[in-house]
Amino acid sequence: QLCALRVDAEWCLRKGEVADVSDKILLAVDGSKERLLTSDTGGVLYTLEPDTLEVVTKLEGLHGAQGWGAEVWGLALDKHDSNITYTGGDDCLLCAHDLRSETTVATSRYHTMGVCCISPDPTTPHNILSGSYDEIVLHWDTRNFKQPLRSVNVGGGVWRIKRDTTNSSALIAGMHSGFHVVDLEEFSLKRSYTEHESLAYGADFLDTNTAATCSFYDNLVTVWSV
Repeated sequence: QLCALRVDAEWCLRKGEVADVSDKILLAVDGSKERLLTSDTGGVLYTLEPDTLEVVTKLEGLHGAQGWGAEVWGLALDKHDSNITYTGGDDCLLCAHDLRSETTVATSRYHTMGVCCISPDPTTPHNILSGSYDEIVLHWDTRNFKQPLRSVNVGGGVWRIKRDTTNSSALIAGMHSGFHVVDLEEFSLKRSYTEHESLAYGADFLDTNTAATCSFYDNLVTVWSV
């Protein structure tokens, strides 16, 4: 199921619409005011109407050879063209899709393990970051999916990438290696935080100098200076 959460006048979260999008587990969600996207364990990408959560299109067979339907872990709508979306699958593929024609327009096989997360650049068109179980964060020009522009190894499977508000740093959840801050100008490790004793999963910036992170099995949330 996909559930909409609304913020009321008192800044409290309220449960909104609920939609039975798929009979499989939903893995990722992204979108804009115009469209909402979600993906599932069967390798299917859904576009939905944001207000009603009604399914508009269903794109099947995007990931997984011979139709076996690899999990679509990574999903992101382009920040400069809402017709373009990116997906990352358990089949190691990073793909770009045109939602107007419902076709895959570019595919990269550069990652050697499943692609978990994708972060489009909010200020520079044709630029995205991708993260994978192969422990590497890649910087791409989406007009050339054959070779990434830059790469940095964070020593653990990359589960989340979050940019700060100035788009100068990225906070990385590195699963087995902890959390890391990458300088996006130099594309190098700036800071690591390894106080969690479990899988590094959730991460976001509270402001440009402060991060909040959480880990999987120990139910731990920490706030720390970057």
